[in-house]
Amino acid sequence: MNPKDKIYWIKISFAIITALVCGFLGMTGVHGFLFGLLMLITAYYFSIFAVRREIEEVGGLGTVFFTGLFTYIFLWLVLWSLIYTVTIK
Repeated sequence: MNPKDKIYWIKISFAIITALVCGFLGMTGVHGFLFGLLMLITAYYFSIFAVRREIEEVGGLGTVFFTGLFTYIFLWLVLWSLIYTVTIK
């Protein structure tokens, strides 16, 4: 698996986990947004750790951050909305 694929899968995994936590804990508004942002930063550092020997091959730290960024945001928001909507009583 090449380094960019690793970064994508890490961010996809973190987005799914974040959406599950936000949805099932009933986080709304600022709390959910801040938790999602915190998990994005955690995914970024985890991605750096996962490809630490191949960072220059990927294109640097900026590329690590922006690779999969919009995938993370879109997947997290959509899944969070769906899970929250289903779990509303």
